[in-house]
Amino acid sequence: MEPHLSSRVRAFPPSGIRKIFDLASRPGVISLAIGEPDFDTPLHIRAGAKDALDRGETHYSSNLGSLELRRAIAGRMARVNRQTVDAETELIVTIGGVEALYLAMAAILDPGDEVLLPDPGFMVYRSLSMLGDARPLPYQLRIENGFYPDLAEMEAAITPRTRLLILNSPGNPTGQLFPREIMERLAGIAERHNLMVISDEVYDTIVYDDQEAISFATLPGMKDRTVTVNSFSKAYAMTGWRLGYAAGHPEIIQGMMKIQQIVAACAPTMLQSGALVALESRQDFITEMVQEYQQRRDLITDILNSVPGFRCIKPEGAFYAFPDIRGTGMSSTELCEFLLQNAKVGCVPGTVFGSNGEGFVRISYATSRERLEEAGKRMSRALGC
Repeated sequence: MEPHLSSRVRAFPPSGIRKIFDLASRPGVISLAIGEPDFDTPLHIRAGAKDALDRGETHYSSNLGSLELRRAIAGRMARVNRQTVDAETELIVTIGGVEALYLAMAAILDPGDEVLLPDPGFMVYRSLSMLGDARPLPYQLRIENGFYPDLAEMEAAITPRTRLLILNSPGNPTGQLFPREIMERLAGIAERHNLMVISDEVYDTIVYDDQEAISFATLPGMKDRTVTVNSFSKAYAMTGWRLGYAAGHPEIIQGMMKIQQIVAACAPTMLQSGALVALESRQDFITEMVQEYQQRRDLITDILNSVPGFRCIKPEGAFYAFPDIRGTGMSSTELCEFLLQNAKVGCVPGTVFGSNGEGFVRISYATSRERLEEAGKRMSRALGC
């Protein structure tokens, strides 16, 4: 007997990033595939979680997360995002940023609703839309526009069933940061068409050249219609901890909590204590990480622009480069397979992030400069330079 799988599960494939990551884990391969800081979680944060275990913090917290941690998150959002949030009613702590996305979409969407999402964009947005029987409605991010959305094209695609707009700035996989003018025009679209917005801001601290990531909820009229999603994974090098959070209108947060009660109860309490230490202790290591990422950004951009058939614009945030590889004459998948076999370098086909990603590959520069330089040499040799 073959097991029955639901049509929604059969409709979307497993993670293309994880597939490449597994292949690139072979000996001798330089993996530029996974979106994870190569820094370890700072010792004082780890100690905070260990101390919590020693104190016996092994029981449930509130479904929303501990109030102490939510207050610290609200303080962080006031400092970093310039966003005022009520810790008691407008915040929920989640098991990673992805669970926050899931809870928000499940709380907002009905079957048949349409979701405006970036293409190329984080592939989870599409999968979560489909999981809720909603219809993905991609908006194109093209290199010719600096990977900014064509707002007239986006607005023309909206129908009476369009319910939700998903934003990600700085973005994965493009690394681009939407400027204030575009954000304000997006706010106008959301208002005109009565759209809810999920603003995925997990890379909000990883921004270069003295620029600022704008928190969408701070724009006039946007707070009540926006769910801000964030995570401890990138800013604090805590990917394995699986801790995130969301801020939004109290009714949305209550809806998210109802689902949290069923699927997870709460985030692990001892890890919440570690996250509290992360927020309430020194933050200089974040600045140091970002300075290192910026040096790597400059290095990888130069390297990629010297590889035959590659063209790369300089990312403004996150830790991804998204070079145009159409000059190689290969598709995204063909090139990634070629580089894995002939250069022992692992990168991710752009098509993993949507159909508009064809002709591009994502390269994570969350690895040492020495490895980036060696990867560049290997790619150039394999491509005939």
